[in-house]
This record gives sequence, structure tokens and C-alpha cells, in this order.
Amino acid sequence: MSRSGWLYLFGSPDMPPLLFVPGIGDTMAGVQTALAILAALFCREREGVGQFIDTSALGSMVTAASSATMYRLIYGVEYPRRGRNDVTNPLVNTYECQDGKWIYLAMMQSERYWSDFCEVVGVQKNDPNFLDAEARRRNHEALISTLDGIFMTKPREAWLKILEEKGNFIFGPVQTFSEMIDDPQVLENAYVMDYDHPSHGRTKTVGFPSKFSKTPASIRKPPPEHGQHTEEILLESDYTWDEIGRLKDLKIIL
Repeated sequence: MSRSGWLYLFGSPDMPPLLFVPGIGDTMAGVQTALAILAALFCREREGVGQFIDTSALGSMVTAASSATMYRLIYGVEYPRRGRNDVTNPLVNTYECQDGKWIYLAMMQSERYWSDFCEVVGVQKNDPNFLDAEARRRNHEALISTLDGIFMTKPREAWLKILEEKGNFIFGPVQTFSEMIDDPQVLENAYVMDYDHPSHGRTKTVGFPSKFSKTPASIRKPPPEHGQHTEEILLESDYTWDEIGRLKDLKIIL
């Protein structure tokens, strides 16, 4: 992940590189490998060609950061690191609410949403400092400060309800993982689900992100214990029990 540019990407310019979610490189490499396998199977069915495929964590993360990579390739400079007070479109930013929880606005087309947004949150839409996208860009720090004060007047749930009921806005809560695993949409779609583990009993785990109408995905077995299938795999590879026993005696296998 560090080689792909991701660690450099986040944080304000005066901050050191931030630690990121562990395992994301492995996850992205797994996703890209699965896509490559599907593409190769499709090619085999259509063209009758079998082939080796090769993916890597580095290549997968470079692809995942393609927007920032293309920014560097096209403009010749690094994708800018920005703190939240440096965001030139304040309608794409995070804001803390009265209860200490955060909300995220994601309205890239600020002109489209500005008038309705002002009416809902109580900003003077005719303020010459914020009158159009260019004025808001020039005066982004002042507008962010204004919105900071406004969002601090109500708890997050109140703001989510207001924005949902009174406008066609793009926004969402900045959730912790503790909040995410109880999110109604997460639960309804079984993105987090229960299953019966033979050792730990009823256990929660990450579910499946995709749905199949005819062949629904399910958890059939728990993850294997360390060395659980060693003997089975060696027997399938034509090792005898005597040979497996010698490997155990030499501590080559468990």
C-alpha cells in the first residue's frame, strides 16, 4: 500500500503519512484477481484460449488510486493533500455536529445545490462572498467556518433528517465501524451476517457485497484452522500415511 501512493494521499500537507486500514491491499488484490479469473474464463469460452494470469497488491492499489495517479500523469504535480479547511468546494467536506458526530457533504456540483442548501441550513444565499462557485472557492475558509458553526447547533441525526426531508442533497453520516455494523441498510442487505461457528458458536462476520438471483451466496463452512486440511491435501497428492507420519516427526507439517 505504501508503494502505491495511498499512504501519502491522505492528511493535510503538514502531516506525516497516515496509517490506513490494514489489509486493504490484500483485499484489493483479491478483487482484481477474481475479476481477472472471470475475464480469463470468458476468453476461454469465447476464444478457446487458456492462459496464465498475474495480479499483485501493488498493481491493484495503483488501479484503485487511478484518479490521483492520473492527476499526476496529466498535470505533472502530486495530487494535493488538503486538510478540511483547505477544501475549495465547501459542499464537499465533513462537518462536526452538536453531539460530536460527523456528517459528510458530497455535492460536487455546488451551483446545482447552493440555493436549496442555503434555505435548508440557514446561509444567506445572496451573500456576495458566497454568491457563486468562484466566490465560494475564493472564500472557502470563511464558508467552512460558517458551516462549522451551523452544523454545531444540532445533533447529527437531526441534520440527517432535515437534509433528507427538505432537499435532494448528497450527504451521509461519517460512521464508526461500531455504527456501521448496526446500519439498517448494512443489516438489510446482510453485509454483516451471523453464522454458526463450530468452536465459537453464533458469530458475526462480513457478508457478501453482491447478490445472485438464482445462486445466492452463503457461508457453508467456517475458515479452516491452522493445518486443518494438511493431511487431506497430501493424501490427494498421493502421499501415504507413512510419509505423512515422517513429515510430522520431522516437524515439517503439524
